Amino acid sequence: MHDPGGVTKGHFINYRIQRYENYLKEHYILSLSVNGAKALLEKLTAAGIMCFVISGGKEIEIKTILNRVGLCHYFKQIVGSPVVKSQAIRSFLTQYQCVPEQTVFFGDTHADAQAAILCQVPFLFVREHSLVESSVIHASWPTDLWGGEIADLTPEQTVTLFPGIH
Repeated sequence: MHDPGGVTKGHFINYRIQRYENYLKEHYILSLSVNGAKALLEKLTAAGIMCFVISGGKEIEIKTILNRVGLCHYFKQIVGSPVVKSQAIRSFLTQYQCVPEQTVFFGDTHADAQAAILCQVPFLFVREHSLVESSVIHASWPTDLWGGEIADLTPEQTVTLFPGIH
């Protein structure tokens, strides 16, 4: 399909996708760490708990950012786009012989919550830099799966369980 200017619909879509990817690449590097992340990662790794990153961002960019902020070495594995989050969770569960109940998936997006639901993995919604309201996460959260939220990862924070969770 062509518009009067001679640009195909496919070309227009690809151009917009590339433009958005360039925007993310330029701005992603400016991302801030969640408050308390480093201290929590230090405690978890010192206790022998494996930590992973599953991100919708491009893997190379995620690794670059985590290296820049000095957090990369805390993670056993870092997975980013184009891997689907639920597939990455299932892969880690299988690879490291874990059952969902032995894990906690930290996230700040609706896609993170949906991946946790699909994999039946407990979920902790971190609000600090999220662009989604916690009410959106609550609305679709099953009552038979542990889910909670926290403002950031500093030790003084209290986890609030999602409505309906006991």
